Amino acid sequence: MNKNKVIDNWTRINNHHVHYVTAGKGLPLLLFHGGGNDWKEWLNNIESLSNSYQVIAPDCIGFGQTDRHDNHYYTIDEFIDFTEAFITSLQLESVNIVGHSLGGRVILEYAYRHPEKVNHLIAVTPFGMGKVSRKGYVVAWLAYWTRRFILRRQPYPKMNIDFSDTEVMKFSGKLKNINVPVLIMWGHKDKYLPIEHGRKMQELIHDSKLEVLDCGHAPQHEKSKQFNETVISFINGKY
Repeated sequence: MNKNKVIDNWTRINNHHVHYVTAGKGLPLLLFHGGGNDWKEWLNNIESLSNSYQVIAPDCIGFGQTDRHDNHYYTIDEFIDFTEAFITSLQLESVNIVGHSLGGRVILEYAYRHPEKVNHLIAVTPFGMGKVSRKGYVVAWLAYWTRRFILRRQPYPKMNIDFSDTEVMKFSGKLKNINVPVLIMWGHKDKYLPIEHGRKMQELIHDSKLEVLDCGHAPQHEKSKQFNETVISFINGKY
């Protein structure tokens, strides 16, 4: 039985009070959530992963209990800068790192900029190779306006993210120059981002593998046991 307690922690980064949780001991394993959630996205994973690593899961800038500037539109570059500042604030020399969706895009760009700090990278249904599907857009749109209608604060910050073909080309060029081991995980039933995006990424990243699971956009939640085992195997060089 896992007895690793999830501990709340706080630090300060770029004038933001930043909340994060930790569990377990050992080599650091960072978990970066997607664009519609916070650290609790990893509730099905922390217990298992903390048996092998020191799991660290932040509420990224603007999300969860971390400060948010409601009138500010956050950019990909700001999320990447936050990632670097967060790792630096914890005085971590190198990390294994997992990111989902928005978090997956951010950590891929982080590895491009700071390969010396990344041991293994697991990108879970990351965006960046094209627009969100029409069905996914409609689902997100309905969720947004439902919260507006019932006067509930949006659980995520405003974001300025470029989905243009020009941006896809720029991101593709960065992927070609990532020099760390990368595992891409995708659900073939993903209604937001098609599996073809994952296949394109795998072709571009030199040292990468693609794991396709029988699920949707959130393998870490929908197939948590398989997800956890795959992450551990990959980091331990047994995948």
